[in-house]
Amino acid sequence: MEDGIEFYGYEYKEILEKSKKIIVYDMLGHSKPILTKDYIKEAFPIMSEYLYEKSILISKSNNDWIKFYHSDVDTIDKIKEDYINEGFELLLKIL
Repeated sequence: MEDGIEFYGYEYKEILEKSKKIIVYDMLGHSKPILTKDYIKEAFPIMSEYLYEKSILISKSNNDWIKFYHSDVDTIDKIKEDYINEGFELLLKIL
C-alpha cells in the first residue's frame, strides 16, 4: 500500500481533479514566504501535469529548502512565527 502524499493523490484524485485551485502550503518558517510555482513538484509530488497547472505553492523564499526539508536541522525551534503569519496572509489573499 502507498503512503504519504502518493496515497493522498490516489485517495483524493477525484476531488483534486474537480478543484478549481490547489494551494500547497509547505516548507514555511525559515524565511519570508512567497507564492511560487517553483518546487511545486517537490512539495506536492502527485505526478499529474494537469493538477500542477492549477496549483500554487506558498513556501519559503530562499531556494535552499533542500538543505532543511525532512532533515535533522528541520526543527520547530527554527520556525519564525512572523513567517507563518505572513504565509497565512498570502493564503487569505488568494482564496
